[in-house]
Amino acid sequence: MKIITLLTALLLTAPLALGFDTDSEVEGRVCDFLNSSTPAELVQVKGLGNVLTARIIAARPFKAPQEVLKVKGIGEVKAQSIYDFALTSWDK
Repeated sequence: MKIITLLTALLLTAPLALGFDTDSEVEGRVCDFLNSSTPAELVQVKGLGNVLTARIIAARPFKAPQEVLKVKGIGEVKAQSIYDFALTSWDK
């Protein structure tokens, strides 16, 4: 039980550790990445290739990061990869 509590606390505070003040700021960063990235930037995300990149671009604009789950071929794992990439690797 202590491990679950600790992991939950870490997940909730990770955005603060990355320098983000609010959930909306984090969500905004992910949406910015999804809405304005070039195909070359999107294919850098682990698990995304040309087909999924084209589907993401066709589904724009995204108002919330969770909307990417509506793109055919994007599940929880790929969505998490996109989220992580947008928060740690993307420079916009």
